[in-house]
Amino acid sequence: SVLEEVVQAAMINTMSQDLGLAKKLGVKNMRFIASELIFKKGHNKVDIVGFDGVDLYFFELKKGRISNLGQVENYMINYRKPDNNAILTQLLKNYPINPVKKFKSIKGVMAMKYAENFELGSHGKKLKNDYGIKILFYDYSLLTKKLLWK
Repeated sequence: SVLEEVVQAAMINTMSQDLGLAKKLGVKNMRFIASELIFKKGHNKVDIVGFDGVDLYFFELKKGRISNLGQVENYMINYRKPDNNAILTQLLKNYPINPVKKFKSIKGVMAMKYAENFELGSHGKKLKNDYGIKILFYDYSLLTKKLLWK
């Protein structure tokens, strides 16, 4: 969707300078590596890949709010498989803009629209704990200007 793409583009464009993002994830910095990453057919296209100097972060962005973290769980399962991890490692070593020579682990982050009354379901809580998935909330506003007609 358009708004999701706008949020994704904003996150990519500011990721390296957004110390608030790094702080919320408990790291010193976060560098943008890739977007829409996939190397095998299937449903494992990662919206944004970030790197904190040690670990990879797979960001899944949603335009609304969801309590199901299954998509991020699937990334964790898929890209941690030894054969896929080996391909990912080689791919990122040779990535043209921001190569990653090595990484310790892969972490998942679900980013969704902010809501005061959001509550993660029991399955989501289990996945968050089992896979260490972090949840971030973003906020955006649509600015309008009044047009004056003569």
